[in-house]
Amino acid sequence: MPQKVSPEGSGNVLGAIAKLNRRLSLIEDRIGDVRDQVDLIETNLVDKHKSAISGLVELNNKIKDFNSKITDLNNDNLRLTSQISNFATKQDVQVLERYINFWNPLDISKSRKPVLDDEEEI
Repeated sequence: MPQKVSPEGSGNVLGAIAKLNRRLSLIEDRIGDVRDQVDLIETNLVDKHKSAISGLVELNNKIKDFNSKITDLNNDNLRLTSQISNFATKQDVQVLERYINFWNPLDISKSRKPVLDDEEEI
């Protein structure tokens, strides 16, 4: 059988409902605050992700630039090493020095007397 609610009991029930209503509104407010904090955190994470991606793109571009510079340096190095083979070796220079010393062009020029000197002496 249904119980009859006395006016004194209805006050307790209404008070309990009011208390539950206040607690419910507090919980809803807290959930709203948490939702706002989550939105703020999400926005910050998106911004940090974008800045990290732009930093990575910049680093990638710098690495590509360094790689192209290294390739250019390697090509220059190969070109220089191929040209070094065209230079005279120490042995080639020694052979030329022997030929020059053998001919001794300074002694040949000293041994000849110019024509004008001969005429002046006479």
